[in-house]
Amino acid sequence: MQQNKTSPLLRYIEVHFDKKITALLEEFINDHKELFEEKIDKITHITELSIPEPLDYKAVWIDSSIEDDNKEILKFDVAIAAPVNITGYGKYGTLTESTYKWFIAYCEGNLLNGLKDLVVTIDEYSGKSRYKNALSGNLVPIIKREEYDKYAETLLLTYYDEIPEKVKIKDLAKRMGLKLVNHKITKDSSVFGQIYFSDCVQELYDKDIDAMKRYKVSANTIIYDVDAIYLYSIGSKRLTIAHECVHYFLHKKAFLFAKLFDKSLNIIQCETNGGMKVGKETNATTWMEKQANAIAPYILMPTKTFTKKVKEVITKYQCYSDEDVVNNIEMIIQELADFYGVTIYSVRNRMIDIGFDEARGAYNWVDGHYEKPYLFKKGSLKRGESYTVSYKDIGLKLISDRKLGQYIGRGDLVFVENHVCINDKKYITYDDDGIIRLTYYARMNMDECCVKFLYKERGSTDENSYGSFCFLCRDANLGFNFDIDISLDKNGKLENKLDTLKRNEQYLEDLKEMRKIAQERTNHQVKNLGDVLKLSRKI
Repeated sequence: MQQNKTSPLLRYIEVHFDKKITALLEEFINDHKELFEEKIDKITHITELSIPEPLDYKAVWIDSSIEDDNKEILKFDVAIAAPVNITGYGKYGTLTESTYKWFIAYCEGNLLNGLKDLVVTIDEYSGKSRYKNALSGNLVPIIKREEYDKYAETLLLTYYDEIPEKVKIKDLAKRMGLKLVNHKITKDSSVFGQIYFSDCVQELYDKDIDAMKRYKVSANTIIYDVDAIYLYSIGSKRLTIAHECVHYFLHKKAFLFAKLFDKSLNIIQCETNGGMKVGKETNATTWMEKQANAIAPYILMPTKTFTKKVKEVITKYQCYSDEDVVNNIEMIIQELADFYGVTIYSVRNRMIDIGFDEARGAYNWVDGHYEKPYLFKKGSLKRGESYTVSYKDIGLKLISDRKLGQYIGRGDLVFVENHVCINDKKYITYDDDGIIRLTYYARMNMDECCVKFLYKERGSTDENSYGSFCFLCRDANLGFNFDIDISLDKNGKLENKLDTLKRNEQYLEDLKEMRKIAQERTNHQVKNLGDVLKLSRKI
């Protein structure tokens, strides 16, 4: 991806290496005077070329290769537009003409020493860079959601000959050259892990003295806080370590580059609220944390081997239909969570990722309890959508959504077991205590009878935010806040169903009335619609 003048790396090169690049560029153009023969007008013989003004740094492409173990080396191409003075002989003596030409600088340097050893090779710009899938200007990889699996596989195959069925996360960290340390990080357990890219002295919480204490920490160390990991349901110990491994694999270059501007940076600190600290919060740090959050489960549950394992467990429970899967889904998810050593929510989300939509209806934590699993037609729900809604959320939505309020106010829709469902005996029943419940049919056909809600993490404009990724995994300890949206227009089938039911109800009422009138006027027994129509003609 081409980065323009707003690129931090481009600005850094311009400030720190302009003299070096200018000198190399002048050397290049004087060694290749033939490049300017078509540029001259009155000059017949070129004697010297020079650059009279500052270079115009147009764009930079940064090598996105992540397989290389030497993550301190940075390779990039810089497109440069340069004013050139052409001096030479003409018909009337020595002349000077001016032109403008684009060049490309192929660069390579070590981030650990601030790129002081930068090697630059100049060439004529052809309109292309060596790098197609380049890094961002902050050296953060540009990763689409559909590429998570590819990056996870690349990481694993960098350190293993083949993708393991079950990744031993401590072994992976060791292969990556990372040291693991279990230590309390903060007193309030607000940080579950941090990775160090430089040797430093770091303050960590000491339980014995109930205060922060300074410790020496070496580069390439992961510190994880087991207390924070188990206090919050965001992740497990294995997920936390995998998360930090992703930071090391994908973001070391970005961190070392950031350190050029802020020498005090030593660590990436990952918080229990799904955020991170690495100096000042920037768009780059936000993307780094999103990537680590999203890719870590792919590391522990690689798509190929995970898919095979899911099918194996489903077969074990003798599931021969989607309905069988739903009836056993919680046991299936729990067994997979135990096998992989991760949370049930991570398994649930990975199952959804690989196409097992039945997992969406399982382990929905709302109003302090888990809702019973449910099923819906494949493709009915998009990411961020759910048929489950909390009592508080639906209450607030009734205030802002008049159409929804009208449906519920008239009794067309009812709030039942944290779903908003069509009020019909096909979908609604009552237990022995008189409490309203969903019928078994409704649970197996949620798309037919229940309203869809769209959840988005409050304050986020990104549907792939970590909060949105985990919105159905909420419990009392999770600090995410969500906005919900509903458009009954997008629930078109549901509205049609409501209208049909209303028409059917009216039809039955009209039929009863016609039967009553017919019997009164003819003293005939009316048994069906055909009798009514015959008698209606007589009347």
